[in-house]
Amino acid sequence: DVTPLLWAYGRDLSSAKKALSRPETRNLKTIIAPGSWDPGNIEAYLKLSREFPQVIGMIVTVWEKDVARIENFWPGFSLALELAWNRDADPVSIRTALAKGEGYLDSWEISGPYVKKGASLSQLYAEAFPPESSPSTARWKAVPPSASAGGPVDLGSLLGGEDRAGYLRTTIKAPKDQKARLELGSDDGIKAWLNGVLIHGKDAARAHSAGEDKVEITLKKGDNILLLKVTQAKEGWLASARLKTLEGRPLP
Repeated sequence: DVTPLLWAYGRDLSSAKKALSRPETRNLKTIIAPGSWDPGNIEAYLKLSREFPQVIGMIVTVWEKDVARIENFWPGFSLALELAWNRDADPVSIRTALAKGEGYLDSWEISGPYVKKGASLSQLYAEAFPPESSPSTARWKAVPPSASAGGPVDLGSLLGGEDRAGYLRTTIKAPKDQKARLELGSDDGIKAWLNGVLIHGKDAARAHSAGEDKVEITLKKGDNILLLKVTQAKEGWLASARLKTLEGRPLP
């Protein structure tokens, strides 16, 4: 378990500050600043941590007064470091571990693209394509880890094109009946069904912002099927979903 080592470095301010004074670590504060963490930068951070172990705990030092942020991030960060110390670990597996630590859902399947000639974005949003109108006829394929590493699923890289819609689905396994907060982000509009019941809808032309839409849900013990519909006008086409407690902490 790397946690004790990380906390030790995080409390050793003099060692950490000395490490940060080195030319090679000048960009580290930006990489790990609260609120600006980007899993896409993890390779740069981990490269530094291998060369200068003292900086590993700086993420704790920076976030010492932000307990909620540490609790949300810590599970994935610890796992990512364990992977990183194995030099055979690939960047995708590291970013995926970080995303899981923040509650992002993974193991997605995708269906589409679905188009309707001449339809506007709102009409595409309203149109019921096979995954919602005739589920048994819809065709699904697994989303490769590289298309969802870091949290959001890149539908654009998988389906491509403009003026269309796509669907994502995954299974949430719950150890018991429990309430949770589902946090959704999308580019562009999004609809969400849980176990066949529509729980959220947002007809919008917007850029992706993780957790922009928040929905209180009830998970039943066992498997819960989450289905998302994501519309696409032009340019980016992304969607993300993460699970938290109602207070915004990691879901047990």
